[in-house]
Amino acid sequence: MSNNNTAVPPSSPVVEDGDDELNLSSISCESCRRAHKRCDRLLPSCSKCLSKKIECNYVEPKKRGKASEAYKKNKKLKQEKPQEVGQIVDYYFTFVSAGHPVISKAILEYFIVEYLSQLENGENVEFSPNEFIHTREELNYLHLFFLSIKSIYYQFTFEQQSASEVMKLCEKRLGKYLTQSFHFYIYGTCQLIAIYYSGVGDFAKVTFYDALVNFYIHHYVKNTADQFEKNLERRAAFFCQYTGELETDAVSSFIERVPKIFEVSVDQKLENLLVPGALEYLRVAPVTLQNYEFFKQVLDFVFKVVEQFRTELCKKMPDCISDRYIKYSEMCRNLIYFGFQMRYLVKLPSLSNDLEEVALKISCLTESEYFKCCSAEMIGSVRSAAELHLDICKQIENGIRENNSPLVTSTGKVLNIDYFSILEMDLKALTCLERKFKRVSTTCGEMIKQINITLQNHYSKQANVLSSTAQALSLPALVVSHRNTTPQLNAITEGDDKWISLLKYLEAIKQRIGNQTDEDTFLDFEQLLR
Repeated sequence: MSNNNTAVPPSSPVVEDGDDELNLSSISCESCRRAHKRCDRLLPSCSKCLSKKIECNYVEPKKRGKASEAYKKNKKLKQEKPQEVGQIVDYYFTFVSAGHPVISKAILEYFIVEYLSQLENGENVEFSPNEFIHTREELNYLHLFFLSIKSIYYQFTFEQQSASEVMKLCEKRLGKYLTQSFHFYIYGTCQLIAIYYSGVGDFAKVTFYDALVNFYIHHYVKNTADQFEKNLERRAAFFCQYTGELETDAVSSFIERVPKIFEVSVDQKLENLLVPGALEYLRVAPVTLQNYEFFKQVLDFVFKVVEQFRTELCKKMPDCISDRYIKYSEMCRNLIYFGFQMRYLVKLPSLSNDLEEVALKISCLTESEYFKCCSAEMIGSVRSAAELHLDICKQIENGIRENNSPLVTSTGKVLNIDYFSILEMDLKALTCLERKFKRVSTTCGEMIKQINITLQNHYSKQANVLSSTAQALSLPALVVSHRNTTPQLNAITEGDDKWISLLKYLEAIKQRIGNQTDEDTFLDFEQLLR
């Protein structure tokens, strides 16, 4: 990649930033103490010892007792294990980069093997220019980039505290370099920081770092032939950073995002390939059945063309090619696609069947083993589906509609849907997202509470109905036994098989009341997926 725009400071040993508490000794070095000089306490060597080219030792004084508490060791960041480092790299290329990595795996792995442990431990690195890393400054920028990946890895694997600590360190060091250099790795780091804060819900920082990335793209990426710099631009176009994503209607969202995605993907403007004025018409057209069909045709065209391009691009990006990436990418693409559809359909009551089918597909997609790896850009689609299913379940509770009523799909299939089981899926998906992304608690917290209450009420009613049925069948003792103790089924005679079945079902209902996110559901959800 191009580094011609890099402005670098004078060459210096690779040490951690002097103002970073994680890289300062809690005591002065022996040399400065003996000379009664002020020590800057830098690790691994203070400035005075470094300038004199003498060994710098930080040894705690022999003094003990209460005074020794002054020499407590500084708090350390969570240190990743060798296996975890490999997982961080794999996570970036498989999930975080979204098929648009801005660095080669060979460079990142070389940096990790040769320098990471020394930098993490505050050691003085002996650096020599090589084919992967050309300057000491570039080494520092690579470390920043790795820290941003590491933070997102912790965020995506439900370790929010560790993610926050690493990101604070990354931002602190980044501040030093933003005014010194326009190196590509710095702005690759900014993009990852924006992605991190999108999940946190700090949209002021999202906008700030996204603006830095767009500034770099505008001034330095035009007409570039470098694939990684182009990927920075592509990822920026795909990145959904605006704060109103959950309230923005489908057409406005489409007009805002998709033309740029199309342009950076296929190097052509979308409006040049459509009927003249098509996009402008979509922007102002009223919501009608005919306009929905037109919107869907344009949406289908864009997704098919962009996906074809991404398939060809992946062939040039061997670091990303894997079965896991392909399946993950397909899941994300479908979540976004159905999310666009759903936000249009909610305005068309006459297409309620279509709306319910699309919402079901979104809920089923969250059952994928790769859903736990998805980015915050998927929150909008999942929330929209959950809102609809919660509303349907409340209608069922109020007697407005029946549960398990038939739904005729667009392919002519007739499905009987247990919407409370679907709502459980939505709850599990939202809970998964909430564990990763703090913004889910803010935007979906009240809805999650309502879903829990609705499911609790539903399964409590089921348990009460079954209990009443058991009593009507002259089984009060067995029912009371079930309520207060675990039934001793083997104590029942062989002639009581039907009562055993009933008690087992009661036990299952009891377990579901205690855990609304139970994966056991009443529907074969695979049949809903195309």
